[in-house]
Amino acid sequence: MDDYFEKFDSANALLSGKKSILIVGHENPDADAVGSALALKLFLEDSGFSPVVFFADQVPKKISFFRGFF
Repeated sequence: MDDYFEKFDSANALLSGKKSILIVGHENPDADAVGSALALKLFLEDSGFSPVVFFADQVPKKISFFRGFF
């Protein structure tokens, strides 16, 4: 469990003092990739950051309605 907190502290230190964050998803994004990226985006927005989600390939229309996508 200590390893988990060390990783969290490392991530926190990396983001400290930053405002803009780019979240990049994998090629041919599926619902899991899009949902995960958007959940992280919403969490970061609530934490005071300005995140942007980027996918190199177009997100399938059937999941483009997810909150936070546009």
